[in-house]
Amino acid sequence: MFSDLFWALYWIDVLSGIGHAMLGGSVLGIISALITCLVRDLDESGPRLSSVLMGFIPVFVFVTLTAFIPSKQTMYMMLGVRTTDHVVNSDVGKKLQKIIDQEIDGWLKKYEQKK
Repeated sequence: MFSDLFWALYWIDVLSGIGHAMLGGSVLGIISALITCLVRDLDESGPRLSSVLMGFIPVFVFVTLTAFIPSKQTMYMMLGVRTTDHVVNSDVGKKLQKIIDQEIDGWLKKYEQKK
């Protein structure tokens, strides 16, 4: 269960920001491509498609990949999920679960007897 929650938190954070990252990557990529074209115009007869792509693709890819880095808040939540998972699956955690289950069963029996 906790593993599913861990990855759910990660993907919610990543997918909620990927649109902005792709838009930002596109804008920065276009600016980079334009600068590459301007520099290329000064040196040669004119811009080529390869020089435009050399400016656009790396910036777009870099900015888009940064979208896969979760926010600080999400990282803390993911850490909390992992820590909770380790505590619950430890020997002490399993003993505590048994004690809690027994207490809840006792309360439920008392509640059913009152009906």
